[in-house]
This record gives sequence, C-alpha cells and structure tokens, in this order.
Amino acid sequence: SSKEAGLGDARGGAGTMGAGPYAGVPQLLHLTNLAEVLACLVRHFRGVPSALPLFSQPIGALPIGTWTASLGGFRGSQRQPGGGGNPAAGVDGRDPSSAMAAAAAASPVPALLPIKAITPNSTVAEAFRLMPGCGALPVVDETGRLVDVYARSDVILLAANNTYRRVSLSEFTVGQALAAAAAHTPEAQAAAQAQAAAAAAGLPVPPVIPAAAGPRAHTCTRADTLRAVVEALSLPGVRRLVIVDAQTQRVEGVVSLSDVVSFLLPS
Repeated sequence: SSKEAGLGDARGGAGTMGAGPYAGVPQLLHLTNLAEVLACLVRHFRGVPSALPLFSQPIGALPIGTWTASLGGFRGSQRQPGGGGNPAAGVDGRDPSSAMAAAAAASPVPALLPIKAITPNSTVAEAFRLMPGCGALPVVDETGRLVDVYARSDVILLAANNTYRRVSLSEFTVGQALAAAAAHTPEAQAAAQAQAAAAAAGLPVPPVIPAAAGPRAHTCTRADTLRAVVEALSLPGVRRLVIVDAQTQRVEGVVSLSDVVSFLLPS
C-alpha cells in the first residue's frame, strides 16, 4: 500500500510493488520513492475537507522536523532519523541527555543542536562524521546564518573526480570542497570548454559568469504552512527544507521528506 511504501522509504528503505507468476518468485513491477508517495498524499488530501485546517497550520506549530533546542528540538517520532539528525533517534537504551552531550562535544555548531550543521571552515572529515543519518548539512556563519549546504551529492561529485584522494580530509575545508564541487558542475565545465575552444581558435575568450549568490539550500520559514512545505518538497530534487528566520536568515530547523511522510502516515 502507499502507507507501507511511504513508511518503508521514510525509514531508509525503498518502497516497491511487485507480483510474480510463480509462487514465492516476486516480479518487480514498479519502484516508488518518497516524492511520489508525497505527491499521492497531496492528491488524496485535496479531497478530504477535514484535512484543510491541518494543511493551513504553520510548520512551526506542528510536530515535524528537527529544530534548535529553543524551538523544541527534535519533534518527530523517536524512531525517525529526521532531516536534521536527532543524535538519540533509533538508539535503543541510550540516554538522550548523554547523546546530546556527546553531540555537543562533536558538533562544530553546538548552538544549533540537535540540528547537525557545519561552518565553511569545518573540515571535510568533520562533515563526514556528522553525515550519517542525514543527507545534507546546513553550512552557517559564526552567527548561525545559512550560507550554503553541503549535501551527499557534493560528496559523490568530488569522489567521482578523485578530489578526496588528492587532499587531506582533516585539512580540506567544507568551503574548499564546495568551491571544488562548483567547478565540476555541468555549467562550469561547459564554460571551461567554451573558453578553451575560443582560445584554440584565436577568438576572444568569453568571460566566466559567476553563479548566482546565495545558498543552494531550499528554505522556508516557520510561518509557512504545511501545504507550502509539502508543495515545495513535491518538486523534483527537493528532499529537505532548511527553516530560517525570515529576517536574519539564521537556521531554526530542518524538515525533510521523510519527516512529512512520517507525520502524514503515522504508524
């Protein structure tokens, strides 16, 4: 069912639907993911009048996501890893206070806990230690303002280009990693090829147009409604939203696809 697939994906698995012509031999018919499940939920709840008030609630008033300690900390199920990464989630028999103390000692930005976050000066080794359980880390300045996001896709891109083999992970900073990743994007490579072709032909070398300023993270504010958050998370490639203060852009929380699906499909 959609509920089983959604809960399976939210816990880290891949939801599948299959049937086979022979007993005990399933045949794969379709693969689903959280984005498809969420889109299905959106279509369903549009026809449920009683759900309209819920979807009009601000995300900051709902038990969804991971927030700074002053805003409630981890609000989801205690078994749900969550978008920001609850250090005590899913650990049977572990004292949450001791988990938080250990997380504070290891976090480059302890003021944002239980949100896992890093700074541009954090090393890639520190980022790797924080990444299990969350697919992206907000990158913040000394005031907690969002400046970028270091995502699993950046890790994969740099690994594919052997960047990590040429540097010391304990010295290579997140800021340097993000700059290197930007240089390997299709847009940057196309610009470099155009420059090389122009130089080889003796033509004027076209200037490199810098990427638009601002973080690559998808964001929302705590005043945004659940409907707005769900619609944003239904867009292709969007798996989490970083919740920021509307005025200061300081990070206040993280809400992920799995957070929303687990909230809408309680076990």
